[in-house]
Amino acid sequence: MTAAGAKGNTLNQNLQFLGASDIDDLKSKFLNMAAVLESNINGGPDLSFVNGMWVAHTHKLRDSFKQLANTLYKTEPKVVDFKRKEEVVEEVNLWANIASKGLIPEILKPNHINNKTTVLFANALYFKGTWNFDQERTIDKDFYLLNGDKISVPFMTGCYDYSYGSFEGYQAAKIP
Repeated sequence: MTAAGAKGNTLNQNLQFLGASDIDDLKSKFLNMAAVLESNINGGPDLSFVNGMWVAHTHKLRDSFKQLANTLYKTEPKVVDFKRKEEVVEEVNLWANIASKGLIPEILKPNHINNKTTVLFANALYFKGTWNFDQERTIDKDFYLLNGDKISVPFMTGCYDYSYGSFEGYQAAKIP
């Protein structure tokens, strides 16, 4: 969704990161991914993918972008007042809770919104399935829970290079 609203160098950086040659290629890749998710209803893993967008009431979106968000990304931009942080946080967290089937009750806190916030994008990918993987490449490691506790769980390992970035308020990884 961010690439669809970008232009110039920002658009080029988005396309490069997402492995697309242009916006049409990116749209095609997204449609293919959505088709795979929707087609996996008979005996396959439980999959769902949803998008959300919240826009400041002082910010005007182009009609073409709103139409793209609605038709391609299946989301209707919601107009909010980001000065009313608690209300926006409650709305986004409710969306995340429903989208994740109760697994993610909170993704946003009031301090994540500031006086420069004009648009907030979110997406949720829910996957529940049985993994088949090489037991020899599985290592028990600590997994840290949100409450600070840790448990030992099996982690799959691999020998791949991943692009990773850590930024103020979020982290991102590009996984082939």
